[in-house]
Amino acid sequence: MVGEAPGARRQARRARLRVAPAAVAGVATLALACAFAGDPPGGPPHTTPPRVLQVVPESGAVLATPPRRAEIDFDEVISEQITGSQRDIQNAVILSPVTGKVTVDWRRTRLTIEPKGGFQPGRIYRLELLPVISDLRQNRIKRARSSSSPPGRRSPPRRCAGPWWTGRQPRRAGRARGAVLLPDSLPYRSLADSSGNFTMTAMPAGEYLV
Repeated sequence: MVGEAPGARRQARRARLRVAPAAVAGVATLALACAFAGDPPGGPPHTTPPRVLQVVPESGAVLATPPRRAEIDFDEVISEQITGSQRDIQNAVILSPVTGKVTVDWRRTRLTIEPKGGFQPGRIYRLELLPVISDLRQNRIKRARSSSSPPGRRSPPRRCAGPWWTGRQPRRAGRARGAVLLPDSLPYRSLADSSGNFTMTAMPAGEYLV
């Protein structure tokens, strides 16, 4: 512009450089900006972990047809990186029984869970959300949450539970435990806590290899 001061021109160029990455990177840039945003000045710090608003299908629902996927909705944006040694969001849930890969997708305030081959009719599933989810300020969920979604029938009152021992000591936490239904080789899985205790629910009657 005619008559514009050199300092103003430099400031305008700097402003354009700051805006350009957002136009290129889109949502990823917005998420990064939110991740490093601080609390409002003068207000109390945000220390509340994310809260689960709903699980779809609803726990205990009797469905005429199996769903394509399961969804977990939160009351705020959650981090795409989970805590612990396995930082991939794929390790945020345990779905059983499944024999193939389970795909977990992050969608800001939602996790979508889809087993390979889809949910099967006549099978009762248990979805366990592990305490590794946090918000963008690293406020982490404290307890695991589970939900049973039976497509087409009600959950039988059968479960496998107890401490997991190696010799005289309980096995450490963070390891998935499993029981395989025979002769189908259908695996049911859960996670042991700090005392080695685990629980697997919604299991049909039969013989299992633990």
